[in-house]
Amino acid sequence: METSPKKWRACVAMGALMLVITAGFYWKVTLTDQYSWFGAGRGDISLQVLPWYQFEAREFHAWRMPLWEPHQWMGQPLLAQGQPGAAYPLNWLLFALPLKNGGLRVAAINWYFIVVHVMAMAFCFTLCRDLGRSKSASLIAGIVFSLAGYIGTTDWPQMVNGALWAPLVLMFLLRAVRPGVEQRWAAFQAALSGGALGMAWLSGHHQIPLFVTLTIGCVWLFYILEGGRIGWGRVRLAALAFGTTALVSAMLTLPTYEYGKRALRWAGAPEALAWDQKVPYNVHTEYSMTPASLLGIFIPGVAEHADPFVGVVAFALALAGFAMAWRHRAARIATAIALGGLFLSLGFHDIFHGILYSLVPLVEKARNPSMAIFIFHLGFVVLVAFGVDAFFDAAERPLWKVRIAAGAAVLGFALWFLFVQSMMAAKLSAQFDDRTALVGVIAIVGAGILFAFAKGRLERGHAIAALVLLMLIELGNDSGYTFQRNQNGHRLVEQFEVNADIARYLKQQPGPFRVETDPDALQANFGDWYGIDVLDGYLASVLANVVHLDWSQERDKNLLGVAYYVGKKPSGGAQELVFQGTSGLNVYRNPAAFPRVWTVHSAVGVKNEGEANVRIRDPGFDLRRAVTMADPFPAFGACDPAQDALAITRMNSRAMTINAQLGCNGLVVISQSFTTGWVARVDGQVVEIREVDGALEGVPVAGGRHEIRLSYLPRSFVAGSILSFVGLLGICVLGWRARRR
Repeated sequence: METSPKKWRACVAMGALMLVITAGFYWKVTLTDQYSWFGAGRGDISLQVLPWYQFEAREFHAWRMPLWEPHQWMGQPLLAQGQPGAAYPLNWLLFALPLKNGGLRVAAINWYFIVVHVMAMAFCFTLCRDLGRSKSASLIAGIVFSLAGYIGTTDWPQMVNGALWAPLVLMFLLRAVRPGVEQRWAAFQAALSGGALGMAWLSGHHQIPLFVTLTIGCVWLFYILEGGRIGWGRVRLAALAFGTTALVSAMLTLPTYEYGKRALRWAGAPEALAWDQKVPYNVHTEYSMTPASLLGIFIPGVAEHADPFVGVVAFALALAGFAMAWRHRAARIATAIALGGLFLSLGFHDIFHGILYSLVPLVEKARNPSMAIFIFHLGFVVLVAFGVDAFFDAAERPLWKVRIAAGAAVLGFALWFLFVQSMMAAKLSAQFDDRTALVGVIAIVGAGILFAFAKGRLERGHAIAALVLLMLIELGNDSGYTFQRNQNGHRLVEQFEVNADIARYLKQQPGPFRVETDPDALQANFGDWYGIDVLDGYLASVLANVVHLDWSQERDKNLLGVAYYVGKKPSGGAQELVFQGTSGLNVYRNPAAFPRVWTVHSAVGVKNEGEANVRIRDPGFDLRRAVTMADPFPAFGACDPAQDALAITRMNSRAMTINAQLGCNGLVVISQSFTTGWVARVDGQVVEIREVDGALEGVPVAGGRHEIRLSYLPRSFVAGSILSFVGLLGICVLGWRARRR
């Protein structure tokens, strides 16, 4: 038996091998500076996710948890949006790395991408080893899990981070229900399963964690009903697992729930949706995987909404696992998981998806059923591991091996023939490219390796090494294949980097103020990238009261403090040219913009945002002297706001200090989104913040000199953080008790 130091050395060696494989596979971003996985042309990643990460990194270096994002839509909750990944511990490590010019380094972003895939490979390897598979079989399964399928072909980090924990969730569950396991140890394993699922929920995006939760729930249900009667001991284990998930994920889920009730989400429907509105099924229909896309399991590039590709080599090994290892319960469970995920991804083409959509809470929030192909990949890689061991086990039936090798060759020829035929059909040719021709070659070579081993002409180690190399070539024609080619040496988001001179000019101007950008020339998330407050932004959801404001009129923009416009020509009004950027964009100043804080001493009552908009657009309504708000009004004094004096003495993403001198009782208006979580103190005493002018904040202040302090720390985040800590602590306590026994 190996000693503990030997085991650790073996683990380190295997981890190093995984790192080398992953870094070599993604050579485009590790060994050259000519490609980017996040650069221009990468859509949401370059124009939304990377700006989020830049802002969050600056917040970490300022020793602030990124709870509030002030640079878009008058300020929005950040962590509570989920997708920015502010609650995910792996992201904290990225944000804490040294910055360059106030932002993340390219090398840090690239190696973050590599580490995520190494973690996925390691977690899958651990699952397969725990199921009794050999190191080589487990490594091959890990390679397929990490470098192919959903994780290998999805670049959105918030989605991949939620997926990579699934092997551990399944592994700890299977440990908990093994026959003869001691009760306390089973409880510890169930808690670990729930904790791993909780980490998946913390990652940011809800879609894959939701699919994994459904899958794990079905596995628990299978074991609970095993033997034809309810196993109450396993019911308690499942409750412990899902309770731990709820606790560990609470740092994100509680703020997200609070924010969701006050926000509107763009989910592909004609209109933005509120929390209690279902995503229409026609959206799920649009994002369902088409049956024709299932050819993408073998053919690279044939994908719609999600990429199912695993390749011919891996499919042949999974087929061996299905045919030759069926006696293993884990192989049967993996088959059920794989088939369930495959049919779930078909969405509209599978009636059971519609039933789940109608009856199971939150399924309707996962608007992209095709992403459930990840569940197929989760079960598939386990079959790959079983297939490797079954095929390369000398005791197994040689006839099966020959049949599988022949099947791989036939499959390759069939796919190659399909490629030739599709090239001849005009309506199908767009679905394929030159990579399809490689499928047949890979299948023939792979079949040759399997056949040579089956006939005893190739040793086990040599055959497995040859298959791994062949598999990496095959997978490399899909995962990473479409990485963006860098232009003119720009490795960060070029649209932002070429306008760095505009950002420097704006940051030198006295403020605070907001900037409007021409959406056709400059993405508004330019504000997050450089730390500049912009009028709107590219987000999936926004506070409902802010959305209901009418932002199209000059009066609205003046009210919101839009002091500058960036574009090729002025957008209207009395804008004056103040700076010309090297990219061809100009900066225009709006002298009529309001300050970010001012005082009023009167109000007009309104019942909703619509009435507020009517008043705001009324030229006869003096926005500098009065506000719109709901009853009851604070006590106003009769004095001229022009005699008041306000000065912002401190301002960051989560706090603001204002020195105020008022001639009589009034309201200090703060040009910032009104929502829960903000607390105002006047001379140390907490006062209620009122919603004014549809979505702004108003703080009642008595006449005289005062210090006003605003701070942002939502109770939902505090409570969620405590619950997450309790969940993690509970896992540790269960582990300590179990090991004592």
